[in-house]
Amino acid sequence: MTTFPAETETPTTRRKERRSPGKSGSAPIWEGKEYPRLDPGKYLVRGAEVAGPVWVNQYRRWCVRVQFHLMEEPGEVSAFFNLGNDPKGPRVGRQSKFYKAWKMANGGPPSRGEEMSPDIFLDKMMVVSVDDCDLDSEGATKDDDDIYSKITAFHSLVTP
Repeated sequence: MTTFPAETETPTTRRKERRSPGKSGSAPIWEGKEYPRLDPGKYLVRGAEVAGPVWVNQYRRWCVRVQFHLMEEPGEVSAFFNLGNDPKGPRVGRQSKFYKAWKMANGGPPSRGEEMSPDIFLDKMMVVSVDDCDLDSEGATKDDDDIYSKITAFHSLVTP
C-alpha cells in the first residue's frame, strides 16, 4: 500500500482547497428545486414568487417560473412560461400562454409599449388547471419519481 505525505498536493487536495468552506467529499450535492406532485384538477391559487425571466441554454429560450400557493390546502405549484428564443431578450406573442395569463391577471391587455412583468401574478388569486409533467424535454415518458405537477391553464381571476 502506498501512502502520501500530508503535504503532497494531489488533484484531490487541490480541489478541496478551491471548494467553498463547509463542503466535504467530492460527490455533487443535489441543489435543484423540488416540485411537488398534486392530483390533476382545478385549484384556487395565489401568486407567491417569480423566478426569471432567465435564458435557459439547454432549451435556447427565455423562461420564467411563477410559484403559486394552494389556497384550499397546504402546498404549492408552479407555472412555467416560454418567453421566446431571441437571445437579445424575452418576447411575448398574443397566442402565448404567458400573454393570455398576464392579460387575465392584469384585467385586460397591455397598452402599447407597456412592460409585461411577471410580477403581475404576485398576490393574485386565480383558478387554474394542474396536470402532471410526465414527458421529458425529448418527449419521452419520465420515470414515475421524476414526474411533478405544473399549471397548464388559467381559468379565471378571483381577486384583482
